[in-house]
Amino acid sequence: MAEESKLGGRIKAYRENLGMTVEELGLKSQVDVRTIVRLENGTLMPGMGAMFRIAKAMGQRLGTFMDDQYAEDPIISRAEEPVDEEGVKMMAHGKPDRNMDPYWIVLDEKGTVRSMTFEGEFFMVVIDGEVELNYGDKTEHLKAGDSAYFNAVVKHNYHATGGRKATLVGVHYMPI
Repeated sequence: MAEESKLGGRIKAYRENLGMTVEELGLKSQVDVRTIVRLENGTLMPGMGAMFRIAKAMGQRLGTFMDDQYAEDPIISRAEEPVDEEGVKMMAHGKPDRNMDPYWIVLDEKGTVRSMTFEGEFFMVVIDGEVELNYGDKTEHLKAGDSAYFNAVVKHNYHATGGRKATLVGVHYMPI
């Protein structure tokens, strides 16, 4: 909980420094206000999507909020660690000098779709299930073992298909 409080405190300080209310940040980032409040008070470690949108809404890179969350190498992500409410688990939490952000992502069987764009590049490999990737005006169907690597500034989304969950590993790279 201490690390979540530190992260939330840093986000709150940036938000307040910008003169932005929680409601304004929620609107600009498209992240639910309750999620932002829980993040800021240290009771939630948000997923990749929410963190990217919050950082972008405040004109910051994701690492701005997380670089001081230090853990000694090697950073280990355990299988039993749960994913968050968005189905995402950060796998490099605590590594301040990282050049990429790896994520374990579980997509629900409902095929929930939310389009996104963010700076940098994204690599994903499907571990289990099937995924539809919509990238710009292209649609690709991926199955276990397939991967995709793309410029994340292009509007994209991905979701499970076939009426069952899908699991993938995603890696975001943000060039300096």
